Amino acid sequence: MNTKTLNRFPKASICIPVYNQEGFIRNTIESTLNQKYKNFEVVISNNQCTDNTDDIIRSFQSKRIKYIIQPKYLPLMTQNWNACVRASSGKYVCLLSADDILYPDFLTEQVNLLEKYKDIAFAHSAVELINEQGKRIGFERSIHKSFVRDGTKEFLRYIWSPKCVLAGTLFRRKLFDMVGHFDEKYHIVGDWALWLKLLRHGGVAYNQIILAKYRIHKKEYRVKRAPLQYQEIFKLLEETFANWPKQIPYDSKLREQVMTHYALSALTASARLNDLKGRKILVKLASLKSNSFQVTIKAELIEHRFRYFINLLYECKLCFRQWVKKILYP
Repeated sequence: MNTKTLNRFPKASICIPVYNQEGFIRNTIESTLNQKYKNFEVVISNNQCTDNTDDIIRSFQSKRIKYIIQPKYLPLMTQNWNACVRASSGKYVCLLSADDILYPDFLTEQVNLLEKYKDIAFAHSAVELINEQGKRIGFERSIHKSFVRDGTKEFLRYIWSPKCVLAGTLFRRKLFDMVGHFDEKYHIVGDWALWLKLLRHGGVAYNQIILAKYRIHKKEYRVKRAPLQYQEIFKLLEETFANWPKQIPYDSKLREQVMTHYALSALTASARLNDLKGRKILVKLASLKSNSFQVTIKAELIEHRFRYFINLLYECKLCFRQWVKKILYP
């Protein structure tokens, strides 16, 4: 198969939606072009970048790259995600954030899984966590070795949280189109919403090999967007429980447990916020979504200035988790 044929009929598409990522986009693109698997394209969607991102992208001369610029700024991330995927043509799709990095074996490994197991909707892998300077700070991986699982059973696990990140995931375009793409009412949890929709129609494969680097940005940035994030989480959960898959027995206790879990999580996030308005939004949201004793007590503690203690416990928990991971995965 010659190069022209590969570009016209790529089996896989790596889609990179980008907005103002001049500090990272070069390494991201280079990691896609260094794939050992050769039947693929790279599609980049520029969401009206105002920094030097455009010049960096144009410096690449590879025929694999398809570069589009959105005619106007798209305010939600999922809007640019969909625009980028729509411009691609591969049978299998990876949506890669413009600050993440793929290892050279990513496509080889994940395409092989989707080709081998026809009933799975997507395949994801272990990923290395890096900071803004590119330094390794940990791993995101399952305690289990590589596996292939039924979507019905995995749906009950994914209702608790997304079990994978976009950087290490390859999904089937056919199913992506069938479920209606990324839901554009979400800005932050669009990937999680997609996994829940795909699992209604297929299984999932996990690859224990580390195939991507997932960048974690400063804590201040993550904490600041917590009010919007939890508003979207509860909206997604409400929608999922309201449209529960017929093939999975519905359990009202599960709904209560999941809502309580995220209400407590929202309260922890509120304890980390210095912004009083943001804290009040999260406390009110948590109290509305769960009336459990735990939520009531935790909300009272935050209102009575125990939030610093709650935040300290959270930080200790994070350190302990990373310490355990370092022992398990040296």
